[in-house]
Amino acid sequence: MSFVLKTERLVLRPLDIEDLDTVHEYASDVENTKYMIHLPNDTIEETSHFLTRITNEWKKDQLKFYEFAIEEKQIGAVSVYLNEQRTYAELGWIINKK
Repeated sequence: MSFVLKTERLVLRPLDIEDLDTVHEYASDVENTKYMIHLPNDTIEETSHFLTRITNEWKKDQLKFYEFAIEEKQIGAVSVYLNEQRTYAELGWIINKK
């Protein structure tokens, strides 16, 4: 499953392994990630592992979570994590401070 959410001012598209460099730029920055639970990433391999998991999740018929890249130039991400019953979700986001 893969889709893009588009408005006049915003494009959200599936985050994937091809975003490695732009994601690692903000995901490895201690100041940028100080309020994030699972960040910062210490190595690019950690970021690669995360993005591989995300890329594989987008291929499933029923996703457990959604990770979107904020476009045009990928400047951050928006996450939606569903509970097991799919009755509610947790929303999060991160923006590259640069």
